[in-house]
Amino acid sequence: MRIPEFRRSRNGKNIWARLSSVTALLVGLSAGAPLRAGSVFHVDGNATGPVHDGSDWCSALVTVEAALATAVAGDTILVADGLYSPDPTGLVDPREATFELVDGVTIAGGYAGCGAANPDEHDLIAYETVLSGDLNGDDGPEVANTGENCYHVVTGRGLNQATVLDGLTITAGNADGTYEHGSGGGLFIQNALMILRDVHFLSNQANSWGGAAKVRDGDVAFTGCSFIGNRGISGGAVGADSEVDFVDCLFRQNSAVHGGAIRVDAYGQWVLTNCTFEENVADEAGGAICLYGGASELIAIGCVFAVNVAGESGGAVYCDGWNPQV
Repeated sequence: MRIPEFRRSRNGKNIWARLSSVTALLVGLSAGAPLRAGSVFHVDGNATGPVHDGSDWCSALVTVEAALATAVAGDTILVADGLYSPDPTGLVDPREATFELVDGVTIAGGYAGCGAANPDEHDLIAYETVLSGDLNGDDGPEVANTGENCYHVVTGRGLNQATVLDGLTITAGNADGTYEHGSGGGLFIQNALMILRDVHFLSNQANSWGGAAKVRDGDVAFTGCSFIGNRGISGGAVGADSEVDFVDCLFRQNSAVHGGAIRVDAYGQWVLTNCTFEENVADEAGGAICLYGGASELIAIGCVFAVNVAGESGGAVYCDGWNPQV
């Protein structure tokens, strides 16, 4: 699966190559190497075996779930290029299938894997690792055939140690259910510490909060991430009620009723650094960002807002009770 052209560059630079020094320090090691101390498990749907214990690329586990079932805090899961969907086996409602994150475990994609001249080669464009909610593999344009898609492609709950997602594409989540299943089509986070680096959210949707990601009572940092073509009611890309930081992130062509890209109801401080908001649309308020909540502060440093549209108020940013510093 090739990366869409819009993902390849932003302002003339490869957005995948832009890495926050803060996040790099938190993660500890450079891209292309294991990101944490501890055991390393390999996942590759094309592993030839005959043993599949995850110890190397051709002995790799063939599903992400198998690695998550084995890994513990401090371990790293390296995933080769390819398309991976959650396994609905045994579930009454197959759409509840999700990749459930493990406390303190890193999942990193973009590796060449078994059969390559250098299986450890790390290139997020050449070796795209896709986590998809399209269980039937039949999605069409304009969200056609998404009725069977997972409510949440990835879920993180009660994660007390920093859990890392690195170099992945998350796509085709469809949170069109009720309560929690109505928010966070790509990623649903509750009470979790998370670092997301170079994660691409493409064409996820929700009928409530956060077409791409819902953050509830979490401490989350997005670095070098992109959000393209996601849809929601409150926050086409991200909906949150807790503090979230974005560095070097791109928001393009997301749509919602409130907050075409981001909708926040939170007390505290939000920081956006070197982020770009382009062509996001809100039916009512906040073409790019819609902010609610008293005693709150938005700090935007070096950000670009271009061609964002709102039907009623705040073509770029709508603030209600916030103190914006741009």
